[in-house]
Amino acid sequence: MNRRLFLATSAAAAFAQSVVSDSIKSLRSMMDGVQPITDAERRARVEKARRLMREQKIGALIFEGGASMFYFTGTRWTAGDRAFALVMPAEGELAWIVPETDEARARQAIKMGADVRTWTDGEGPYKRLAQALKGSGRIAIEEKTRFAVFDNL
Repeated sequence: MNRRLFLATSAAAAFAQSVVSDSIKSLRSMMDGVQPITDAERRARVEKARRLMREQKIGALIFEGGASMFYFTGTRWTAGDRAFALVMPAEGELAWIVPETDEARARQAIKMGADVRTWTDGEGPYKRLAQALKGSGRIAIEEKTRFAVFDNL
């Protein structure tokens, strides 16, 4: 493609985009009336999950950063190579397992629960996870949780 053809094609494409049909112009936003998810709704989701966990005799559920953690808690954390985990017990307070180096950022990001347990590079996260899971009995692990977390418990 030479420069002249490129310029002609670009100009034609720009003109085509400026001519928008009436049906497209009359579209309304689908966001009108959409309400954000409230903390009460997230707490209800946690309680429903806990009820289902008790029915299945599951003592705790482990999450790492991602969609499920956000769905239940509203906490956004991109999964990385350093374990940032949530332990949701069937009974009791949520427990967060976070790298000590990320503690301040984690506390700002966490929307539910105040039990934040930090770990250092020297000790790793698995001792803290085990402490949070102690006495839980049967444990479930969210499907997106890395194998290393499962393997090291």
